[in-house]
Amino acid sequence: MIQRENFHTFDALRFFSFSLVFISHLPYTLFPKFNFIKTRGDIGVYFFFTLSGFLITYILLLEKKSTNTFDFKKYIKRRALRIWPLYYFILLFAFLSPIIISLIGLNSTSIGYNPNWLLSCLFLENYMVMFHNDFGNISPLPVLWSLCIEEHFYLIWGIILYFSKMEKILLWSFLIIIISSLSRWFFYINNILFKDILTNFDYFMYGAIPAYLYVNYKNKTLLFIDRISDSIKIIIVLITIIIVVSFSHFDFQLKQIIEPYIFGLLFSCVIFIVIPKNNKFKISDSNIVSKLGIYTYGLYIFHTIAINFFIKLNIKLNLHLSENYLFIFITGSSILTVIFTSIISYHLFEKKFLILK
Repeated sequence: MIQRENFHTFDALRFFSFSLVFISHLPYTLFPKFNFIKTRGDIGVYFFFTLSGFLITYILLLEKKSTNTFDFKKYIKRRALRIWPLYYFILLFAFLSPIIISLIGLNSTSIGYNPNWLLSCLFLENYMVMFHNDFGNISPLPVLWSLCIEEHFYLIWGIILYFSKMEKILLWSFLIIIISSLSRWFFYINNILFKDILTNFDYFMYGAIPAYLYVNYKNKTLLFIDRISDSIKIIIVLITIIIVVSFSHFDFQLKQIIEPYIFGLLFSCVIFIVIPKNNKFKISDSNIVSKLGIYTYGLYIFHTIAINFFIKLNIKLNLHLSENYLFIFITGSSILTVIFTSIISYHLFEKKFLILK
């Protein structure tokens, strides 16, 4: 087997992506004056997809290059051990949450659709979102749609890579981008939410293409990246940050159709820029942001629970705080709680299964 590399900065990028999601879920209806900091959480999710596309493709192609194949059963088991334990734990929590909320004397909400637990267990929550054109009324069901898409990607892309010859994989990547574009057009015309694998598969491919080039043409890829001036790389990163932060404030015709090309290409460029071991944007594994990035799965799963808990707690306690202090209280309490919970979850629960990988 060719030795697998550790890509520095990726954990930090995961945490930055989570930050977009967290900020987007803060209660701006209660605090309209802070609406200017609101982000689009789905953009953070798309970056997650692109990073997943790179890492999964890199791992599988590395094994395929060494042995001309890869162990599909072990691949599925590894993915299941990473995703399933916390996913099903949180579904159990969501199932019991009405009882828990009642016991601690907090009010529940009826906004959103009632859960279908069978579909949730089968990783089909995203299709419930599409069918109802809404999200589930129990946290954290509203954020599970992306995990369902991730699972669908693991299975479909794994099958494609398993049966495809190495030289055909790049062709598959471009073909999937075309299929996603056509699917998005169809969904857009018929006013259907983009919450399925077809309309999101291209984000994964924007990560898969750099992985393919890196595995098969590593020296040429690194040489090409090295020849790009640092000023150009800085401009690309700055443009990415500006567009990610400000894109929600722009509205134009066919925005939903055009934006995947913009984000996909920018995210792909960022991956190209940070994969060399020595780069201007390297964030070491010892950096606090990288360390927090290790717990991104838990952060993503738990954050809406924490935010909603402190909103309901404020209503129950009727805290007489100014709007500024109340926003700081809910935001600060939520982020500290979710970080603490995610660290505990990772080391005392998730890691027990990760060891089995």
